[in-house]
Amino acid sequence: MEPCHQTIRTPGPQRVSPHRGGTRSGVCKQVSRAESTQSIVEFIVGHGLTNIVPVGHSYGGTTISKVAELIPDRVRRLVFCSGFVLNDGECLNDAWVISPHKNQWSP
Repeated sequence: MEPCHQTIRTPGPQRVSPHRGGTRSGVCKQVSRAESTQSIVEFIVGHGLTNIVPVGHSYGGTTISKVAELIPDRVRRLVFCSGFVLNDGECLNDAWVISPHKNQWSP
């Protein structure tokens, strides 16, 4: 993630890189999707951020889409970088399929 953080520090619009619940070292990793999303919502609201453009990569796509549902008045648009988008009632395992050509998981 360091190359990403270096880009975030370049001049231009304000950029922040909050950690979802359960992702920092030394903390409990048993965090639900709802708890993970709530930690981002609390960060955004707690810092008074508005007109934001959340970027979600992989599982982060599920988080930013839920954030937009919970606080739509603060979100300008969403950016998905190979991110998952789940339907209501769907879990991440529902979004994965096995690639018949590579015999490995792929989104």
